[in-house]
Amino acid sequence: MSTIAINPVIIKQNNCETVFSRHPVVRQVALRTLKELAIAIASITICLPFVASTSGIAIIIAAYIISIAVNTILHSISLNAKDQLVRTSAQLYKSTSFALANSNVGILVHEAGHYYCAKKLITGKPSIELIPFQGGATSYGGKLTSLGKKLGWKKTDFLITLAGPSLAILVATIAFVAGLALLHSHPQSGSDLLAYGSMEFLNHSFYALSALWTPACELSHDFICLQTFGIHPLAACIVIVSIPIILCLGYSMIRYVQHNK
Repeated sequence: MSTIAINPVIIKQNNCETVFSRHPVVRQVALRTLKELAIAIASITICLPFVASTSGIAIIIAAYIISIAVNTILHSISLNAKDQLVRTSAQLYKSTSFALANSNVGILVHEAGHYYCAKKLITGKPSIELIPFQGGATSYGGKLTSLGKKLGWKKTDFLITLAGPSLAILVATIAFVAGLALLHSHPQSGSDLLAYGSMEFLNHSFYALSALWTPACELSHDFICLQTFGIHPLAACIVIVSIPIILCLGYSMIRYVQHNK
């Protein structure tokens, strides 16, 4: 009697391939979950060095775990639901959950604007502290660099303050444009980028408006500080809100022209 050796690894691999081939929805959900897990690991790696408390670190990790679990369920619903409204709602909630989980990255981008501008204009080494889902603070001190001396302390303070919101809005604009560009070819990635950009525009417009009811002595508030340099919080809010509106109008015009050629 002859015996046949069977490689269990090959059988396991074939079984996995069979599951994915018979259930394409499972494959899509699994791939989506792995992508979000990779993004979560990258975001956590970037943010954790700037979080001072262990409770803050735990909050960030827990938020990503909850977000991935919720998004996996919502993605399954969006793929299996027959009703278009249910699918659209699930996709919208999933993109919102993704944007909320990555809001700490937006805070860090904002503080990075202050950090790199201060590093160029002041000799002391600046530092960033991230408070998860609340905000951040950039501390700096020292003497003016050669470039800072040319500008003077007043312009240096103005540029350092302006750099935070400016970099955050710039990154949000890039994400928003990329989301519009990918919306039809890669709907989920496009929706996620649009949600992230929209969240940043919303956060910074509210941040600007909050300067209207925050005590004027709170100069750590960027838009109160900018108001001392002549930039009114309401004007800043209008500019921030107008950016996604203009981008959407431009995108709609481009799509209209393309369809009517």
